[in-house]
Amino acid sequence: MFYALLVSVILYLIVFSLLEKNV
Repeated sequence: MFYALLVSVILYLIVFSLLEKNV
């Protein structure tokens, strides 16, 4: 279950960085 939380956080950071690059 811990890995699911870890992966979700990593995906969130990736999406956030991609959105930052688009702006």
